[in-house]
Amino acid sequence: WLVPSDAIRQQTLKALQTPGHAYRAALTEAYGEQLQVCTLDEVAHIAPPDWGRTAVVVVATIQSFRIEDAGQRTVYSFSEKFEPHFKAAQAQDAGRALACLHGLPDAVVTEQDAAEDATGVLQGFVGQPRWSLANWLALQRPIVIVDEAHNTKTDKSFTALQRLNPAFILELTATPLAQQTNVLYHVSAQELAAADMI
Repeated sequence: WLVPSDAIRQQTLKALQTPGHAYRAALTEAYGEQLQVCTLDEVAHIAPPDWGRTAVVVVATIQSFRIEDAGQRTVYSFSEKFEPHFKAAQAQDAGRALACLHGLPDAVVTEQDAAEDATGVLQGFVGQPRWSLANWLALQRPIVIVDEAHNTKTDKSFTALQRLNPAFILELTATPLAQQTNVLYHVSAQELAAADMI
């Protein structure tokens, strides 16, 4: 669930984590009580087998992923915290799932990455998928919800979304941009007011 600001991220996270809140109730009705809602920092702590057994909702700002140089964001950085996740994925299907990452921007460790790595850790990973948070999310083929989507119609935003390898993107906006938005459902301000949503 990608949002445009930290304030909206905190609001959305609180709503999705609060039992009885309409957002949480809708998700638990669809996915059951095993639903996990987390921040980017908490993703590595979800056990690899839980991915696919439970619904996981990661709430983040789109700025966490939107950058020209992926090396400037920790979500794209190699992280040993994700070793068990990637090892489990590789063992599960002999690496076929990891093959999808080879077509994504900045998903594979390059010779340049290894040369610039002062620790020497990346030397043995050249040509392999980077153990990163962004790659782990991309392996899941997530449904991506983009809140305030009218703010994400830039090349950087499209590249960030491509890096997540989404199965589906749902845009939420009060101001759809003509010629750039495929409106599937429209709700008037009067309907929202009648439902006490504004």
